[in-house]
Amino acid sequence: MMISHVKEFSRRSLLRLIATVPVLGFHGCASFWPCSKQEVLTELPPGLNAVFQPSKIRRAVGAPTHVIDVHAHFFNARDVPIRGYLAGPVAHSKGGVVGELLKALAPIAEWIGNTAPRASDEFNELLTLAGGSSFTVMSEDDRFRILDQRREKYLRELSGRLYEQLKVVPDFVRIYNEAQGVARSRFRIQGVDAPSLNENSLLNAMQRDLQSQAPDVELYGAEEPPPYADGVLAFVGYMLSYRWMNLVAYQRAYSTGDSAFGVDQVLGALVDFDHWLTPLPRTAHEDQIKLHQLLSQLSGGYMRPLVAYNPWSDVLDNGKTLARVLDALDRRGFVGVKIYPPNGFRPFGNAHPPGIPTTPGMPSAADLDRVLLRLWEECSKRNVPVMAHTGNSMGSDDAHNEAAGPIGWQALITARGSAHPAKVNLGHFGGDSSHDDWNAALAGMMATPQGTGLYGDLGYWDEMRCRKGLASCSARQKLAKAVKEYPVVAERVMYGSDWLMLSQERRWDRYPYDILAALPDGLDPAAVFGGNAKRCFDSLQKAE
Repeated sequence: MMISHVKEFSRRSLLRLIATVPVLGFHGCASFWPCSKQEVLTELPPGLNAVFQPSKIRRAVGAPTHVIDVHAHFFNARDVPIRGYLAGPVAHSKGGVVGELLKALAPIAEWIGNTAPRASDEFNELLTLAGGSSFTVMSEDDRFRILDQRREKYLRELSGRLYEQLKVVPDFVRIYNEAQGVARSRFRIQGVDAPSLNENSLLNAMQRDLQSQAPDVELYGAEEPPPYADGVLAFVGYMLSYRWMNLVAYQRAYSTGDSAFGVDQVLGALVDFDHWLTPLPRTAHEDQIKLHQLLSQLSGGYMRPLVAYNPWSDVLDNGKTLARVLDALDRRGFVGVKIYPPNGFRPFGNAHPPGIPTTPGMPSAADLDRVLLRLWEECSKRNVPVMAHTGNSMGSDDAHNEAAGPIGWQALITARGSAHPAKVNLGHFGGDSSHDDWNAALAGMMATPQGTGLYGDLGYWDEMRCRKGLASCSARQKLAKAVKEYPVVAERVMYGSDWLMLSQERRWDRYPYDILAALPDGLDPAAVFGGNAKRCFDSLQKAE
């Protein structure tokens, strides 16, 4: 009786505590100027409960025994220059109808940025949540049930408010409803609908894929699927959410839910688009770092963070940016660094032709290379990898995409040499498109003495999901060719999802299943889904 009473009291106490978390509170940041001043001034106290740590990973039949996702994100709209981000790199990369939908969000971009929860509020609320005794006497099922209820309540209220904003943006309403009409006309099975925009559209879009058990091929047969308008809504929903909610959503889909694949650990990368995109993000990078440090601790190491580095900022602040990055690596449990070349810089060799489009105020090629070389040297001292976007995408235009390509990587490994090779996770491993040859060039670099530190991940290789079958899957053939020509690729390619960017796709929860099914001969699933990551991210074995 005593135990039962304590458990019930704890549950009621926790519900009251969670109820105090502001739901869609109005924040004081003026829409015309970002609040990037540091607000999280305290350090993490000892003795916090790991409230987001799964006690057991649900393993799918046939899944490798230890799975690491080396490429994911858990930031929200306050952490990026949201207007430039959505209308620029994200819209440009998606293209077509979905790209137009993303551009149509421009009139409410500032609302999105202001509505997303502050890092400082989330940090303080999580400290209260994890510092109490309620969770110590509660089962994991009860704990996550309450967290799920909190998230559902938030999203339900958010859906209605987002609808009020969207319905006065005629271009978005028109494009969305037209895309839904195309989808309705092509569905092949019963029980699936594509309703027009309404007050519940966001909530339904974020739940639709996880409720449906029908894979794409059953929905559309051999046809290409129609534009996925609900993917835009789902992505916006995650960008409007608390970061802990995004982590819980990921964990449910990939690790603990009934249909989970069995991800044991995920790396959550921060991003820094300052100056390359405008206006500046509302959340100071110091606050993003502290919040991800806290989330990592509260997940019991289930999520390990990567800190973002921006060479433009590092030039302007005379090394303060690098100092912040090294503090995250040395003191805050971060296991790697994230850079984003398609913003407008190469990882090295910025003066090499062809030239990169200039942005007003952009540092010189010499200054960019100077600070980047210092980053590579410091990471080499620590045996810490740098993850970088290497797909032909996510620039504001095609010319900016080129900055992520082989020219800069060849310049880097040549500069570093074989004695001190750069350790890199080539995010997206050159990309899955059959129109690009970056994958082959990067694989060739892996096979050189200077490229022994090069790895690559399969994050957002959506074409490898092979909707039309493995026999006609060009992305699978592309990877198979790289492995055959350069066998060392089998020791360097790693599983990644690129969630939350992947949340724009149908059935994103099935992504690891699809990648496993499409792995070509010559690739060991145990190595791709975990073994290679352990060697690349050496600090995963050391971080506690």
